[in-house]
Amino acid sequence: MDVTLGFFCIRPQFILLDPTPIYQKWVSLLVLHSWFYYDNIQKVRDTQDWEAWLLYMLEGLIDTAKNTISLISEIKTLMADYKKRMKTDLSKIYRQELLNNLFYHPYTKIEFVMDELNVTRITATKYLEQLVEHGFLQKQKIGRANYYINQPLCSLLMRHS
Repeated sequence: MDVTLGFFCIRPQFILLDPTPIYQKWVSLLVLHSWFYYDNIQKVRDTQDWEAWLLYMLEGLIDTAKNTISLISEIKTLMADYKKRMKTDLSKIYRQELLNNLFYHPYTKIEFVMDELNVTRITATKYLEQLVEHGFLQKQKIGRANYYINQPLCSLLMRHS
């Protein structure tokens, strides 16, 4: 199942990184201040005082939402930069589908490009190698497969995790 957020499509089956970063960010906030969480949840049990606990939970939710909005904004900016550079530097191979492929997940493979752009293996390889040559992707061989890493996107996702 694909999740589309306007310009951005998340395909969970392809995500190399943990697919639950937003939840984990919120949980890490709870763990960081677990004493506050447990103190207030005990007050809820003892005196039915929900206010402090709910405010703490809402603050965590707000922080997570702000981080997510910032992440999406930075991804949009990065994607717009890639689009502009690809149209300038690689106008012969530029296609919106190719750009989208680079942002569906932090890496791509020849097979992904073949399937999503409906091109041959030779054409997909040519596109990816040109993207590497122009600094859009970094090629990494793992076993027999080549992975093409969108390093700026990976760095962005890691900063927000």
